[in-house]
Amino acid sequence: MDKDQIDLLKLEIEQEKLALDTERTRISRKSYHLDYFSKVGIPLAVFALAGVTYWTNKDYSERHFEFEKSVKSIELQQKNDDIFQQKDKASRESEHEKSAFLQNHFEEITTGTVEKLEVLKASVPSTFIKKEDQLDVLARIDQLHRTAAAYLARTNVSSPAAAPTASVSSGSPTDVNGASQSSMQAAANYAAYGRALLNKGSYDQAAANFEIATVLNPSDPSAWNSLGYAQLRSGRADAAYNSIAAALNLHPADAKTQNFATINATKILCALGRRDEGENYLNTALSALPSLHDMASKDSEIKRYCGFSVS
Repeated sequence: MDKDQIDLLKLEIEQEKLALDTERTRISRKSYHLDYFSKVGIPLAVFALAGVTYWTNKDYSERHFEFEKSVKSIELQQKNDDIFQQKDKASRESEHEKSAFLQNHFEEITTGTVEKLEVLKASVPSTFIKKEDQLDVLARIDQLHRTAAAYLARTNVSSPAAAPTASVSSGSPTDVNGASQSSMQAAANYAAYGRALLNKGSYDQAAANFEIATVLNPSDPSAWNSLGYAQLRSGRADAAYNSIAAALNLHPADAKTQNFATINATKILCALGRRDEGENYLNTALSALPSLHDMASKDSEIKRYCGFSVS
């Protein structure tokens, strides 16, 4: 074999070695990419999948929670209707007529002369047919007159609407139910005074002031709730039941008022000897009202009236 053949053979060998090195490099590069993907790409893919799963589950959980809350709210409203709205239509209409009469003649009752008051009382039998309604209205006229007189003497104003209060907004002259702004102003003043009397433990006087507030503004669930509580604390659970029913029937939108009304309703049921019904009602409300638990757990009166507490 001459020198040229040997050189040609060496060249072919070198070319084959170069081809092998090229293939080895390609395989190594492919292996590197596969290894990189297995170490980085797969974990990233798993992380992304986990993120999608988490947000999907979170969205489902939130939707499920809202659905459960909606169901519990419906159950609570059904219990309100079943427990606190049991009056027949005739009774509700009678209560409405008496409240309207007292509201229409409020000025005569609170600031009128003795003669005007007697003329008004004389018109009661011709306005209300049932004897029990007549007696109730006459008793409430006397109570409202005494309470208003005490309030006016205390505040030294000619009209409760003239007394300042921070609880009345400067809105339109009438509210959606047609109550005049001056009536709402007076109602807020009586309610504020009622709360002051509650804090002092003067429950009978507080109830009288809250009753005036509900006569002047019968669409205020907070005043009805406070009236129910004052009546409960003064030992009149039957009257408290009617007042708290009025508060719940107005469907208070404010969470604080709603919570207070629910707690007071529970205590009133227990005071009427309906403990199991009160406990069941409160448990339903706790599921429907997220902010109720903290307030109820701090209310020691639930234990006193019902014999159980919220933990």
